[in-house]
Amino acid sequence: MARKVLISFIGTGPSTKPEKSLREYRTAKYKYGSKIRETTFVASALMEFLECKTIFLFGTMKSMWEEVYRYYCERNKLELDESYYFNIAEKCGEEASNQTSLTNVDFKIISESIANDSMAIPIPYGLDQSEIEKIFQIFTDILSDNLKDGDEIYLDITHSFRSLPIYAQTTISFLTDVLGRNISFKGIYYGMLEVNSELGYAPIVDLSYMLEIQKFTKGAYAFEYTGNANLLYELLVKKNKTVSEKLKDFTQVISLNFIHDLKSQISVLTTLGDENDYELPEKLIVPVAFKKFRNFFKNATTLSDYQFLLAKWHYNKSAYALSYLCLVESIISFSLERNNRTEDEVKIERKRDAEKGRMSKDLCEIYGPANQFRKVIAHVTEEQQEIYKDGIRYNITPNNAIQNLKTYINAFDKIRKKC
Repeated sequence: MARKVLISFIGTGPSTKPEKSLREYRTAKYKYGSKIRETTFVASALMEFLECKTIFLFGTMKSMWEEVYRYYCERNKLELDESYYFNIAEKCGEEASNQTSLTNVDFKIISESIANDSMAIPIPYGLDQSEIEKIFQIFTDILSDNLKDGDEIYLDITHSFRSLPIYAQTTISFLTDVLGRNISFKGIYYGMLEVNSELGYAPIVDLSYMLEIQKFTKGAYAFEYTGNANLLYELLVKKNKTVSEKLKDFTQVISLNFIHDLKSQISVLTTLGDENDYELPEKLIVPVAFKKFRNFFKNATTLSDYQFLLAKWHYNKSAYALSYLCLVESIISFSLERNNRTEDEVKIERKRDAEKGRMSKDLCEIYGPANQFRKVIAHVTEEQQEIYKDGIRYNITPNNAIQNLKTYINAFDKIRKKC
């Protein structure tokens, strides 16, 4: 069953009883929506508001771990081990520093006091590259080993070093985007203690809007660099069904190289480029991505124009097999168009086949070897593949296939510009 897991941080906190060198956070009223909770721990309030049972609590060796232990012993009606309490207060108090070993305290006891598979995890300060790498490794190991499929993650960034939430957010992205873990990042929250004296309470601000911006940015990036609009489709499907369905159709057309549908799809993208059709944050991101694609094809009028530009577009996205396919087809179309064939005639298969043997020399010098590469790529085998050029046999490698493709595109582009 999916869990709601809060990731939070513990700071050093002030000494509220100097004579005993004891630390604790000052009590505050935390407000989230219409709910109010008075407590010394914003994490405790958030767990109640968000209905989280489990918390992963990170902090340095100078953080207020003794107060975490005291608080949860009291909250969960557990007997407080005073010897352990004062031992933490001593080792994590004034004598602690960035040099203190992370194994100086048994954090398992603190974790058990919080209960529900919660964890108290010490981390370095992050003062240099070595410590930064160690923090990321700790976050990755802890979250990878202890989060379960289906878990929903909530991030509290109220306390401790301002750099620490960046580690948590980066690690969650790493787990979901790179390792493919089935977990969801639901929200980021901040207890705004700075306005407590003004408002009489500390509002808990939901910063999840930032997550939505990141998701749309990622979707726009995927579309810009691969032509795949699937992520944008998934993000928009509940917010703008009309746009999302158009995106789905476009992605299918572009991935299948359906040139006959491409012109109509570009017209569709023109209608999707109006930012007034979107809400924030997508109105800042999605129309820009569509306009770039539409502008790439803005000067296309003939079939060979669309095919050639699509060949260049696929090349720019490193989709070299599709680029070869579009290139050889665009050369055939161009040859027919140069011989004053109508658009309908250019599309007739038997005329296209016949044109292959009637091409001018300049086009043949590009079409011949390019088509050989295209055929080799299309027929996937484990055998070493070869092509013939100028009576010489060449082995095909990924490197020379890509380099030659760029050469063919540039050469054909020069011929087109002369006409």
